[in-house]
Amino acid sequence: MTAAMHLLELRPDTLEAAVALDAPLFLPFGTVEWHSDHLPLGLDTLVAEAVCRQWAGAAGVVAPAISWGIGGVPFPGTVRFDPDTLEALYRGLFAQCAHLGFRRLCAVPGHYGLEQLLALKRAALWHQRQGGGAALVCPVYELSSDLGYDGADHAGLIETSLMLWARADLVDRERLERPEPLDGVIGRDPRTASAEQGERLVQAAGERVWARLERLAASARERSAYLDALGVQVQVLELLARARSHLPRARVPPLSSPRYLQALQHLAAGEDIQAKATLNEVWSDLLDKLKGEL
Repeated sequence: MTAAMHLLELRPDTLEAAVALDAPLFLPFGTVEWHSDHLPLGLDTLVAEAVCRQWAGAAGVVAPAISWGIGGVPFPGTVRFDPDTLEALYRGLFAQCAHLGFRRLCAVPGHYGLEQLLALKRAALWHQRQGGGAALVCPVYELSSDLGYDGADHAGLIETSLMLWARADLVDRERLERPEPLDGVIGRDPRTASAEQGERLVQAAGERVWARLERLAASARERSAYLDALGVQVQVLELLARARSHLPRARVPPLSSPRYLQALQHLAAGEDIQAKATLNEVWSDLLDKLKGEL
């Protein structure tokens, strides 16, 4: 595969050529966060960068990574920024990318915390409502939930597989081979992780991203339907974020319910009308479950 173009390496003439071809801009977002003892602090950023390079291929452009994020596990080595500060940054970043001439943006977060996803998706919604062009927010798990990745993984099988695919040299294989339990792992045991599993998810998700980008470029109706579905998804995330700020975590319903995963599968397939309807059901269910709590 031809190496992806990187924004920092473009000259004015090559930037102009990329914009003339309506090349999408892929933006990696990560954070600095502890990921057990076998993975690097920068896993989220390093995986997001590798995913962007893979998805961009020879037809897209890759932007510099933003390596500061929102939220994270309460272990040493985790950096947390204020959500309002970073959401303002994301809005400004999307606006400046449009200023450069890019009409299709694909933000790829490697960090899946609720507040992080909410800030990015809300910024993407704002950008599009301002007429800034299409702005997708595409975590790998949202595009591959039907392949067994529901996002409920921290330093487990999936994240370790993605890291083995992206940068195997940074995975402590010796630590993985020890029989002692690994602290802080959420999800399946990472000892059976492999680069092949990570690659399978990234490739499948990448095919869906490009299909979505092509549809959004070709149809104003597609863009309108996507924006409607994104708006409801933001409402769902906002409601859960408010619940988490007021209630003990055990009393807050999980995000990755079967119905929410069904909505993600509709979004991954470009079925935005169905996605919006399913997300409205998720929102109504959450309201019922949280009635009297907020």
